[in-house]
Amino acid sequence: MKLTLLGTGLPMPNPHRKGPSQAITIGDETILVDCGPGAVHRLVEMGVKPSQINRVFLTHQHADHYLDLDYFILIRWLSGVDAPLELYGPPGIRRMVETLMEAHAFDYAERIRSTGTERGVPTFLFKEYDPGPICEINGTRVTAFNVDHLPDNLSFGFRFDDKNTSLVLSGDTAPCENVIRHAHKVDLLVHECVDARKSNLAKSSLWKSPEDRIAHMSRIHTFPEALGEVAREADPKKLVTTHMVPATVPAELKGQIEQNFKGPVVIGEDLLDFTLGE
Repeated sequence: MKLTLLGTGLPMPNPHRKGPSQAITIGDETILVDCGPGAVHRLVEMGVKPSQINRVFLTHQHADHYLDLDYFILIRWLSGVDAPLELYGPPGIRRMVETLMEAHAFDYAERIRSTGTERGVPTFLFKEYDPGPICEINGTRVTAFNVDHLPDNLSFGFRFDDKNTSLVLSGDTAPCENVIRHAHKVDLLVHECVDARKSNLAKSSLWKSPEDRIAHMSRIHTFPEALGEVAREADPKKLVTTHMVPATVPAELKGQIEQNFKGPVVIGEDLLDFTLGE
Protein backbone atom coordinates (compact mmCIF):
# COMPACT_ATOMS: atom_id res chain seq x y z
CA MET A 1 0.00 0.00 0.00
CA LYS A 2 1.37 3.37 -1.04
CA LEU A 3 0.08 6.81 -0.07
CA THR A 4 0.81 9.97 -2.05
CA LEU A 5 -0.17 13.39 -0.71
CA LEU A 6 -1.58 15.23 -3.71
CA GLY A 7 -2.70 18.36 -1.87
CA THR A 8 -1.84 19.43 1.66
CA GLY A 9 -3.46 22.87 1.73
CA LEU A 10 -6.67 24.68 2.61
CA PRO A 11 -9.32 26.56 0.60
CA MET A 12 -7.16 29.68 0.37
CA PRO A 13 -4.88 29.67 -2.72
CA ASN A 14 -1.33 28.48 -2.11
CA PRO A 15 0.93 27.62 -5.08
CA HIS A 16 2.92 25.24 -2.88
CA ARG A 17 -0.03 23.36 -1.38
CA LYS A 18 -2.99 22.36 -3.53
CA GLY A 19 -6.40 21.49 -2.11
CA PRO A 20 -6.97 18.41 0.06
CA SER A 21 -6.43 15.15 -1.82
CA GLN A 22 -4.59 11.85 -1.45
CA ALA A 23 -3.88 8.99 -3.83
CA ILE A 24 -3.60 5.47 -2.43
CA THR A 25 -2.18 2.66 -4.53
CA ILE A 26 -3.35 -0.79 -3.47
CA GLY A 27 -1.91 -3.55 -5.59
CA ASP A 28 -2.51 -2.55 -9.20
CA GLU A 29 -5.24 0.00 -8.41
CA THR A 30 -4.94 3.67 -7.43
CA ILE A 31 -7.84 5.45 -5.76
CA LEU A 32 -8.46 9.09 -4.90
CA VAL A 33 -9.47 10.25 -1.44
CA ASP A 34 -10.90 13.77 -1.79
CA CYS A 35 -10.35 15.86 -4.89
CA GLY A 36 -9.59 19.43 -3.91
CA PRO A 37 -8.48 22.21 -6.28
CA GLY A 38 -5.31 21.22 -8.12
CA ALA A 39 -5.70 17.50 -7.44
CA VAL A 40 -5.89 16.51 -11.11
CA HIS A 41 -2.63 18.28 -11.96
CA ARG A 42 -0.90 16.74 -8.94
CA LEU A 43 -2.20 13.30 -9.92
CA VAL A 44 -0.62 13.64 -13.35
CA GLU A 45 2.59 14.92 -11.73
CA MET A 46 2.78 11.72 -9.67
CA GLY A 47 2.53 9.74 -12.91
CA VAL A 48 -1.12 8.63 -12.81
CA LYS A 49 -3.72 9.66 -15.39
CA PRO A 50 -7.37 10.30 -14.48
CA SER A 51 -8.24 7.53 -16.93
CA GLN A 52 -6.51 5.07 -14.57
CA ILE A 53 -8.75 5.94 -11.62
CA ASN A 54 -12.03 4.10 -11.16
CA ARG A 55 -12.85 4.94 -7.52
CA VAL A 56 -13.06 8.24 -5.65
CA PHE A 57 -13.76 8.56 -1.93
CA LEU A 58 -14.93 11.82 -0.33
CA THR A 59 -14.58 12.51 3.39
CA HIS A 60 -17.29 15.18 3.44
CA GLN A 61 -19.01 17.74 1.24
CA HIS A 62 -17.03 20.90 1.90
CA ALA A 63 -16.08 22.40 -1.44
CA ASP A 64 -12.32 22.47 -0.86
CA HIS A 65 -12.47 18.66 -0.77
CA TYR A 66 -14.26 18.23 -4.12
CA LEU A 67 -13.70 21.34 -6.27
CA ASP A 68 -11.59 19.38 -8.79
CA LEU A 69 -14.06 16.50 -8.98
CA ASP A 70 -15.98 17.80 -12.00
CA TYR A 71 -12.67 18.51 -13.76
CA PHE A 72 -11.49 14.98 -12.93
CA ILE A 73 -14.75 13.52 -14.29
CA LEU A 74 -14.39 15.51 -17.52
CA ILE A 75 -10.75 14.59 -18.14
CA ARG A 76 -11.40 10.91 -17.40
CA TRP A 77 -14.26 10.97 -19.92
CA LEU A 78 -12.28 12.92 -22.55
CA SER A 79 -9.58 10.26 -22.20
CA GLY A 80 -12.05 7.72 -23.56
CA VAL A 81 -13.24 6.03 -20.36
CA ASP A 82 -16.91 5.07 -20.45
CA ALA A 83 -16.87 2.69 -17.47
CA PRO A 84 -18.84 4.10 -14.53
CA LEU A 85 -16.86 5.95 -11.88
CA GLU A 86 -17.42 4.55 -8.39
CA LEU A 87 -18.05 7.47 -6.04
CA TYR A 88 -17.98 6.84 -2.30
CA GLY A 89 -19.33 9.64 -0.14
CA PRO A 90 -21.59 10.45 2.78
CA PRO A 91 -25.35 10.66 2.20
CA GLY A 92 -26.02 13.46 -0.29
CA ILE A 93 -23.12 12.69 -2.64
CA ARG A 94 -25.44 11.54 -5.43
CA ARG A 95 -27.37 14.82 -5.44
CA MET A 96 -24.15 16.84 -5.37
CA VAL A 97 -22.60 15.06 -8.35
CA GLU A 98 -25.84 15.10 -10.34
CA THR A 99 -25.94 18.87 -9.76
CA LEU A 100 -22.34 19.21 -10.99
CA MET A 101 -23.21 17.25 -14.12
CA GLU A 102 -26.25 19.42 -14.72
CA ALA A 103 -24.08 22.53 -14.49
CA HIS A 104 -21.85 21.16 -17.26
CA ALA A 105 -24.64 19.67 -19.40
CA PHE A 106 -24.17 22.21 -22.21
CA ASP A 107 -20.44 21.49 -22.45
CA TYR A 108 -20.94 17.71 -22.62
CA ALA A 109 -23.73 18.04 -25.19
CA GLU A 110 -21.57 20.26 -27.41
CA ARG A 111 -18.58 17.93 -27.19
CA ILE A 112 -20.75 14.97 -28.15
CA ARG A 113 -22.44 16.91 -30.98
CA SER A 114 -19.19 18.23 -32.42
CA THR A 115 -17.61 14.77 -32.63
CA GLY A 116 -20.67 13.24 -34.27
CA THR A 117 -20.64 10.24 -31.96
CA GLU A 118 -23.42 8.56 -30.01
CA ARG A 119 -21.33 8.50 -26.88
CA GLY A 120 -23.13 9.17 -23.60
CA VAL A 121 -22.12 11.43 -20.73
CA PRO A 122 -20.14 10.05 -17.76
CA THR A 123 -21.95 7.58 -15.52
CA PHE A 124 -21.50 6.71 -11.87
CA LEU A 125 -21.97 4.03 -9.28
CA PHE A 126 -22.86 5.94 -6.13
CA LYS A 127 -21.86 4.37 -2.82
CA GLU A 128 -23.32 6.51 -0.06
CA TYR A 129 -21.81 5.14 3.12
CA ASP A 130 -22.42 5.28 6.87
CA PRO A 131 -19.86 4.56 9.62
CA GLY A 132 -18.38 1.08 9.25
CA PRO A 133 -16.82 -1.05 6.52
CA ILE A 134 -17.20 0.44 3.03
CA CYS A 135 -15.48 -1.98 0.67
CA GLU A 136 -12.44 -4.17 0.09
CA ILE A 137 -9.84 -3.35 -2.58
CA ASN A 138 -7.31 -6.05 -3.48
CA GLY A 139 -7.46 -7.45 0.03
CA THR A 140 -7.41 -4.06 1.77
CA ARG A 141 -10.41 -3.27 3.95
CA VAL A 142 -11.69 0.33 3.92
CA THR A 143 -13.61 1.58 6.97
CA ALA A 144 -15.27 4.96 7.54
CA PHE A 145 -15.71 6.60 10.93
CA ASN A 146 -17.31 9.86 12.07
CA VAL A 147 -15.09 12.78 13.08
CA ASP A 148 -15.73 16.08 14.88
CA HIS A 149 -16.33 18.46 12.01
CA LEU A 150 -19.23 20.04 10.16
CA PRO A 151 -21.69 18.90 9.00
CA ASP A 152 -22.44 16.83 12.09
CA ASN A 153 -22.49 13.07 11.45
CA LEU A 154 -21.63 13.62 7.79
CA SER A 155 -17.86 14.17 8.13
CA PHE A 156 -15.62 11.12 8.07
CA GLY A 157 -12.13 9.74 8.37
CA PHE A 158 -10.97 6.50 6.74
CA ARG A 159 -8.94 3.52 7.88
CA PHE A 160 -7.23 1.15 5.42
CA ASP A 161 -6.11 -2.30 6.59
CA ASP A 162 -4.31 -5.02 4.69
CA LYS A 163 -2.71 -8.16 6.10
CA ASN A 164 0.36 -6.35 7.40
CA THR A 165 -0.19 -2.60 7.47
CA SER A 166 -2.69 0.06 8.51
CA LEU A 167 -3.31 3.65 7.47
CA VAL A 168 -5.68 6.27 8.86
CA LEU A 169 -6.71 9.53 7.19
CA SER A 170 -8.36 11.85 9.69
CA GLY A 171 -10.26 14.02 7.23
CA ASP A 172 -11.16 17.44 8.65
CA THR A 173 -11.66 17.21 12.39
CA ALA A 174 -11.18 18.77 15.78
CA PRO A 175 -9.28 16.63 18.31
CA CYS A 176 -11.44 13.53 18.30
CA GLU A 177 -11.67 10.38 20.41
CA ASN A 178 -12.93 8.50 17.35
CA VAL A 179 -9.71 9.31 15.48
CA ILE A 180 -7.63 8.22 18.46
CA ARG A 181 -9.52 4.93 18.70
CA HIS A 182 -9.32 4.07 15.01
CA ALA A 183 -5.70 5.23 14.68
CA HIS A 184 -4.39 3.45 17.77
CA LYS A 185 -0.92 2.11 16.92
CA VAL A 186 -1.48 2.30 13.15
CA ASP A 187 1.53 2.32 10.86
CA LEU A 188 0.69 5.76 9.48
CA LEU A 189 -1.68 8.48 10.68
CA VAL A 190 -2.28 11.36 8.27
CA HIS A 191 -3.96 14.09 10.29
CA GLU A 192 -5.08 17.62 9.49
CA CYS A 193 -3.15 20.42 11.22
CA VAL A 194 -4.72 23.86 10.91
CA ASP A 195 -3.00 26.66 12.79
CA ALA A 196 -5.88 29.11 12.41
CA ARG A 197 -3.91 31.75 14.27
CA LYS A 198 -1.77 32.10 11.14
CA SER A 199 -4.69 32.09 8.72
CA ASN A 200 -5.75 35.23 6.90
CA LEU A 201 -9.30 33.92 7.21
CA ALA A 202 -9.12 34.99 10.86
CA LYS A 203 -9.53 38.58 9.62
CA SER A 204 -12.57 37.85 7.44
CA SER A 205 -15.45 40.31 7.65
CA LEU A 206 -17.78 37.32 7.93
CA TRP A 207 -16.84 37.14 11.61
CA LYS A 208 -17.37 39.60 14.45
CA SER A 209 -13.70 39.44 15.33
CA PRO A 210 -10.55 37.39 14.68
CA GLU A 211 -11.07 35.85 18.10
CA ASP A 212 -14.52 34.57 17.09
CA ARG A 213 -13.10 33.02 13.94
CA ILE A 214 -10.27 31.31 15.82
CA ALA A 215 -12.67 30.01 18.46
CA HIS A 216 -14.85 28.55 15.72
CA MET A 217 -11.87 26.95 13.98
CA SER A 218 -10.74 25.32 17.23
CA ARG A 219 -14.10 23.55 17.42
CA ILE A 220 -13.82 21.96 13.96
CA HIS A 221 -10.06 21.74 13.27
CA THR A 222 -6.93 20.59 15.09
CA PHE A 223 -4.24 23.09 16.09
CA PRO A 224 -0.58 21.91 16.18
CA GLU A 225 -0.21 21.49 19.94
CA ALA A 226 -3.55 19.67 20.09
CA LEU A 227 -2.40 17.35 17.29
CA GLY A 228 0.56 16.39 19.46
CA GLU A 229 -1.87 15.36 22.19
CA VAL A 230 -3.99 13.35 19.76
CA ALA A 231 -0.91 11.56 18.43
CA ARG A 232 0.37 10.86 21.93
CA GLU A 233 -2.91 9.07 22.71
CA ALA A 234 -3.18 7.30 19.35
CA ASP A 235 0.52 6.31 19.32
CA PRO A 236 0.94 5.76 15.55
CA LYS A 237 4.27 4.52 14.22
CA LYS A 238 4.44 7.71 12.13
CA LEU A 239 2.44 10.94 12.06
CA VAL A 240 2.07 13.01 8.89
CA THR A 241 0.42 16.44 8.79
CA THR A 242 -1.84 17.80 6.08
CA HIS A 243 -4.45 20.57 5.54
CA MET A 244 -2.09 23.39 6.51
CA VAL A 245 -2.39 27.16 6.18
CA PRO A 246 -0.18 29.04 3.66
CA ALA A 247 1.82 30.68 6.45
CA THR A 248 2.86 27.32 7.90
CA VAL A 249 6.54 27.12 8.84
CA PRO A 250 7.36 23.39 8.77
CA ALA A 251 10.13 23.45 11.41
CA GLU A 252 8.00 25.54 13.74
CA LEU A 253 4.98 23.29 13.23
CA LYS A 254 7.02 20.17 13.88
CA GLY A 255 8.36 21.65 17.10
CA GLN A 256 4.86 22.48 18.34
CA ILE A 257 3.65 18.94 17.70
CA GLU A 258 6.70 17.39 19.31
CA GLN A 259 6.01 19.18 22.57
CA ASN A 260 3.37 16.51 23.18
CA PHE A 261 4.30 13.64 20.83
CA LYS A 262 7.71 12.00 20.82
CA GLY A 263 7.20 9.67 17.87
CA PRO A 264 8.24 10.32 14.24
CA VAL A 265 6.59 13.43 12.75
CA VAL A 266 6.61 14.37 9.06
CA ILE A 267 5.27 17.71 7.88
CA GLY A 268 3.36 16.83 4.74
CA GLU A 269 4.22 18.34 1.37
CA ASP A 270 2.47 17.93 -1.97
CA LEU A 271 3.63 14.79 -3.85
CA LEU A 272 5.35 13.32 -0.79
CA ASP A 273 4.71 9.58 -0.73
CA PHE A 274 4.91 6.76 1.79
CA THR A 275 5.13 3.04 1.09
CA LEU A 276 3.74 0.94 3.90
CA GLY A 277 4.98 -2.54 4.61
CA GLU A 278 8.60 -2.01 3.63
